[in-house]
Amino acid sequence: MRLPAPLRKFVADSEDEVYFVVRLLIFTVNVIAWIFSICFICIAIWILQEKSNLGVDNLSSDPAVVLLVIGSILFLITFTGCVGTLRENLFLLKLYMMIIVILFIIENVVALVAFLYADKTEDRLFDVIKHGIIEYHDDPDSQYLMDELQQKFECCGAYTFNDWNHNLYYKCSSKDIFACGVPVSCCKTVDMNSQCGFGIRKKDEIEAKHIVYTDGCIVILKWWINDHLYIIGATGFAFACLQLFLILMVFKLIMDLQELWQTTGQSDEATTSQESTAGV
Repeated sequence: MRLPAPLRKFVADSEDEVYFVVRLLIFTVNVIAWIFSICFICIAIWILQEKSNLGVDNLSSDPAVVLLVIGSILFLITFTGCVGTLRENLFLLKLYMMIIVILFIIENVVALVAFLYADKTEDRLFDVIKHGIIEYHDDPDSQYLMDELQQKFECCGAYTFNDWNHNLYYKCSSKDIFACGVPVSCCKTVDMNSQCGFGIRKKDEIEAKHIVYTDGCIVILKWWINDHLYIIGATGFAFACLQLFLILMVFKLIMDLQELWQTTGQSDEATTSQESTAGV
């Protein structure tokens, strides 16, 4: 059944508007992510340059290198999405959709594995914190990580403040001034006296609680996650929905472009056929 001419025009105009909105949304999302990727790259380069000036060179486990790699990958992905959308390039759009679908699957698999194997995840977190404790005075990144973690979550060590015995300088058998102590980031005092943690682990834990945090960061993190479980779940679900929505929009754009190209190709063939008939 053939639709009336006014209705056909309305449908065509509506489809054009939807096509334009889809392109605009995809392009906007990718431009925003592209700007973030450039920021990541610039920050990583600046950190690496500052470390180079200080004579610190540990690229194998440098968070700045990880940030640089993530920024570079994000830059390439978003650049592909921007150019593909702007130029209406089917190859780039299909490549872009394939990449974000793969990333979406990987993210969900990692989240599921982390949830199902919570004990393994906790063990891995313990290894990271233990490494930060051991390398506290020898690696600026480890020192920054531990100080930020302990100050933000008001904790000390991994499971208890006695975990600082893993550090060469803070172990009780050390001859250093830090022996049997904890870093200043474990202190409860407002003025953050740099010596508040000296020898604190020689005291009774009940007495030490008044001066430093004695609960480990893993314990506090588990409490924090349980207290904010609904917020974390809602945030993760919203992010997954946003990614899924982006995938569907890219798929819609690809389908529209393929249909447009097919229609254009059929129109060109019909025009060529009419010209050939007229020539005869």
